[in-house]
Amino acid sequence: MTMQATIRTVSAKERDLVRMFLQELADYQRAVSASYAARYTERTVDDWTEACCRELVADHSWAAVAEGSGSPVGFIKVSAEGSSGTIDDLVVLPRARGKGIGTSLLAWAQREFDARGIKEVELTVSEGNDSALAFYERHGFQTVTRTLRTGRIG
Repeated sequence: MTMQATIRTVSAKERDLVRMFLQELADYQRAVSASYAARYTERTVDDWTEACCRELVADHSWAAVAEGSGSPVGFIKVSAEGSSGTIDDLVVLPRARGKGIGTSLLAWAQREFDARGIKEVELTVSEGNDSALAFYERHGFQTVTRTLRTGRIG
């Protein structure tokens, strides 16, 4: 079932809105990815929010929110460097998942990338986030590398 949503650009001044979605993403990451659970603290979300809002002032980052029935239900932040684009964050609130919101936000991002001549787009999906991986694969993304991380070798 599709949810009707309006997509609008988010400004750096909408810090509380950005933080709400980044908190949702952090909570979700903690739930699905043991390797990320310890990385998303309240301080991390605050720092992440401040960095995101600073980046939105720059010419190479932009964001949008999807609003359904007058309330925010999804968020996307993207960036570009040269001819390469990155989907930095894509979040859909639980009550709106599976209703086309993520697809609408991806379409918004594609239009933004097209307008800037971006030909290649990449993103990172956390290990354990199988639903996000399947979502992006349905939209044409392919895994090209895996990043491994440790706090200590040995």
